[in-house]
Amino acid sequence: MSITTNIDLQKLIALSRTLPALVGHEVSGQVAKAGRNGDLHPVPEYVRSI
Repeated sequence: MSITTNIDLQKLIALSRTLPALVGHEVSGQVAKAGRNGDLHPVPEYVRSI
């Protein structure tokens, strides 16, 4: 959507992964469990050049 938020997604995900220990139970957020789409597999070089 090209909306600038100035949010560091990596830091936000890292912080959200500490929430279960802080609140004492699992949380329902799936983004923290899954991570960013490039975390599982590196972005292919041909995609970076697009």
